[in-house]
Amino acid sequence: RLRRAQHSHPLMRKTALIPALLLLLLASCSQPTPAPTAEPTLSPSPTPAVATLAPEPTAVPTEAQVPGSTPAPTSTPVAAPTPTATTTPTPEPSEVYSRILDAVARERGLAPTEEVHPQFMTREDLEATLVEDLEENAEDILHAELVYKMLGLMPQDADLYQLILDLYTEQVAGFYDSETEELFLIAGSEDKLSALDEITLAHEFTHALQQQHFDIDSMLEAVEDNNDASTALRALVEGDASVAQFQYLIAQLARERQIEALTGSRNVDSSAFDSAPHILQQSLMFPYVDGADFVTALQATAAGWDIVDNAYSNPPASTEQVLHPQRYLLGEAPVEVSLPDVAVALGVDWEDVYSDVMGEFFIRTYLETRTTASAAADAAAGWGGDRFALLRGPGDEYALVSHLEWDTAQDAREFLDTMSSSNSVSGEDYLGLEGTRTLWILSPSGEITGQIRSLWREFQVV
Repeated sequence: RLRRAQHSHPLMRKTALIPALLLLLLASCSQPTPAPTAEPTLSPSPTPAVATLAPEPTAVPTEAQVPGSTPAPTSTPVAAPTPTATTTPTPEPSEVYSRILDAVARERGLAPTEEVHPQFMTREDLEATLVEDLEENAEDILHAELVYKMLGLMPQDADLYQLILDLYTEQVAGFYDSETEELFLIAGSEDKLSALDEITLAHEFTHALQQQHFDIDSMLEAVEDNNDASTALRALVEGDASVAQFQYLIAQLARERQIEALTGSRNVDSSAFDSAPHILQQSLMFPYVDGADFVTALQATAAGWDIVDNAYSNPPASTEQVLHPQRYLLGEAPVEVSLPDVAVALGVDWEDVYSDVMGEFFIRTYLETRTTASAAADAAAGWGGDRFALLRGPGDEYALVSHLEWDTAQDAREFLDTMSSSNSVSGEDYLGLEGTRTLWILSPSGEITGQIRSLWREFQVV
């Protein structure tokens, strides 16, 4: 059972399936066909590509000749003897896997403590596995869907469960289950690994090393009730594996195999990804792309992999720390925000069904659907902490309340100004300001909005 699926999205709490995505190379490689000595975008210290999985066979000359001698002429041409061809035995799959794991361990700087035996899974079996996992998270998925629809992040007739299933069935190339410590390659072949299979194994072998050294399964479990902290931890885990994977690509694959890997990633069907709502696309890529940037920023402090290893003892506590690595290095922790009992204030017919933390990444992604990417990033960058609650009332009416803390009063005002100018607030909604705090209410009626506002009388209408 996959209790803590790594393929969760913001506002889905329960998050051990740690996948390699087929879109990863396209997102992380700036050059379409990197030369063996090209400087990678993710690695601060590139190593030239010097080796392939199997050595090239030694060329055999077509004519034998003794150095310094001249063949005696003959009136009758005599055919040169045909040399005996030498062949390189095809290595056993276990030998290939061990070679990849050893190379990944060298690139990552972590020695394996036990063997890892990859297994192969069809895409149909992957879908069945995902269904089992999503069923365990069905309630959270439903609540996330309600929030997304209230915020206009997905169409009212969309099915979040099906969107996630389609997206991951399409995009997952392999995964490591940190709970059972099993590694799977999707739709690969044990007889012959493609270049894309090989770097997928490099990514997943890195997750196995993380589990062996840092027990990432327990770490994921510890933060599963804080979605923003969970997303931040996944960014460390996936960013680490993405950087190691890319260093493996540069250092261990010959140029032809590098090109094969990149070409293979480009030929993947991405129709589910292309048609998915922006929030799902960004949520899928954040741990890999922003996570890789975060890990690279840590390595740039000259501590290399040591500082990344140390980060597992003190992981990023928020997506703010991932997006702004300097704040992580300075120890700028998120502010803990609590909410009053809003359901009690609304009456006996109301109940609190879901409460969590949005975080800077989610707020930025939300604003990207309302304004430019740069304006969204600027407005979200002053995030200090938050808490939101989803409430259900009579007739399945829903209200959403979000209380946000900002670093400064100017940051709070910038967020509200961006929300107002981007028409993010309807007639029944409310935005309030009090110093460095903002209050955001979405409800089905002005009366309900007023009842909720009564709990925060100090806030001024914006």
